[in-house]
Amino acid sequence: MRNICDTIYYDIIQWVTEYKEVSLDEVLSKSRKRDLFLSRMLISYCLLYCGNGLETIGKKIGRDHSTIHYYKNIFVDGMDIVVNYELSMFTLFLEKRGVELPNLEDFRKRMDLIHNK
Repeated sequence: MRNICDTIYYDIIQWVTEYKEVSLDEVLSKSRKRDLFLSRMLISYCLLYCGNGLETIGKKIGRDHSTIHYYKNIFVDGMDIVVNYELSMFTLFLEKRGVELPNLEDFRKRMDLIHNK
């Protein structure tokens, strides 16, 4: 099984849009619909884990760095049941494609390491 960081940005986008059944145009839109919000969060989760910066991720999904920072805080806190559920289901979706997505505990450890450099 390959690691999510061994993929390119476009693969991540395709997997998320396929999983959530939304289009790239919808993800990049200004819409605040729940499925689009969750799609952006999943993309951010993958890209943050792989070491992309807040501004870089924001530009890729049509948001600013403060939005990505907000998403990151949700992941680190891990208190949002819907986000936890979506991450679990997306992990299963990716496993069927031979791709490993880190769990929240690994994500938090990695964010601590990056933050404490």
